[in-house]
Amino acid sequence: MGESDEKIKFYVATHQIKVLWKLRYVKIIISVFALIITGILLLVRHNVWKRDGYIVNEALYLADGENIYAFIETDSIDYREIRDEICNGNADDVKARCENLKAPKDAPEQYAAVQNILGITEIYLGEYEQAYEHFIRTINYVNNNPISQKERILAVLHNNAGALAMNQNWFDIWDTHMNQAAGFCEDPYMVLTVELNREIRVEGMEKTEYGRLVGRMVRIIRRERQIKGTTGLIGYEAASHMAIGYGMCGKVKKGIRILNRYISLIPDIPEYNMLRALLFADKGTLYQMGKKFEKASESLNIAITEAGKTVNERSVIMSGYYIKLAQIYRDLFDWKNEFLCVKRAMRGARYAAPDWKGAVCLLMADAYRMFDEKEQAKEYMLKSYLYYQRLGEGYGDEALSMLWRIFDIRKYGEANFKKWVEDELENVDIEDEVDFR
Repeated sequence: MGESDEKIKFYVATHQIKVLWKLRYVKIIISVFALIITGILLLVRHNVWKRDGYIVNEALYLADGENIYAFIETDSIDYREIRDEICNGNADDVKARCENLKAPKDAPEQYAAVQNILGITEIYLGEYEQAYEHFIRTINYVNNNPISQKERILAVLHNNAGALAMNQNWFDIWDTHMNQAAGFCEDPYMVLTVELNREIRVEGMEKTEYGRLVGRMVRIIRRERQIKGTTGLIGYEAASHMAIGYGMCGKVKKGIRILNRYISLIPDIPEYNMLRALLFADKGTLYQMGKKFEKASESLNIAITEAGKTVNERSVIMSGYYIKLAQIYRDLFDWKNEFLCVKRAMRGARYAAPDWKGAVCLLMADAYRMFDEKEQAKEYMLKSYLYYQRLGEGYGDEALSMLWRIFDIRKYGEANFKKWVEDELENVDIEDEVDFR
């Protein structure tokens, strides 16, 4: 029987239902139900209502402790093995293999997938500019070549490029990429990945902004449980942002309770290393906000240990943890450990944005100042000012404020402070970035 005949049969059955419903006899009602069931079976047979069960392919996703990244799904690559290697700290080996693979451009989907892997390995190795260039070149390649499932591939690439742009504070680029990714997404978990990477950004420091952040994270956690059946990479990252949101709203203890709950639940497997580090780091931040500096330092040290299972000190994320720990040691008046942490943070700042490098140099200047090393302190204050100047006028005010503290007014006169700074800047070079090697 053809499809049109079966549809006619269904419509006839439906018409019979309407007629028979008017008659109030038991036998007729039974016939009605039989006809309804017949109609439903006809629809199911032609897949009108049929829905296949959706299962998240977790091997396609990675969390670096800041964002969620994704691989391009293809049958020719074992992503579970690649993900495990990256999460176990072997991103350099994966990168070397991919560089030697030479995926042919006449197999465009495989070529794009390999280039995407290269970009992800470079993120984990702290080579952020190279990673971004890989994503952009691959996006251009996919756009300019006939390729199956183009939109699915572009969703992954724009998500990864956008997440990386956010880490580098390239917010205009970030916004463009995430909007593109959202427009291309179809897979439910990929849709939620893009949503998380978009929604974690907070514009402004007002409590209301952080209150909205909490609400967004709660919704994302619930949606992941609906999609996946349990908490996964997205949920643990969202929980961390939610806890910080509570802390910024003055609910520090509640934030810590949330982190403790998720720390107790997070799987002890390599793909969650960076998320465990994130949870402990944010717990340290909240303890610091609550003036419990010993507990804060304990949590940050655990975060560094966990992150160290996957990335080394070239990572900006690891640099960030050392900076947080340095600030806590400063609160404890432990200048020696503050200095050591800032030194370790410098290597990870090599590929960071200018504002991050400026902040690291400022902390180094502060550490030298505590040791009464005035010349070294001055050098890093000036370097900090130069990095901040790359962002525009007014960004170097904190560095200028520190320079003012060591400026010899009696020798040069208050009116000559600006000229003194300009002269001193002639003796400082940040182009070779020797501090960050």
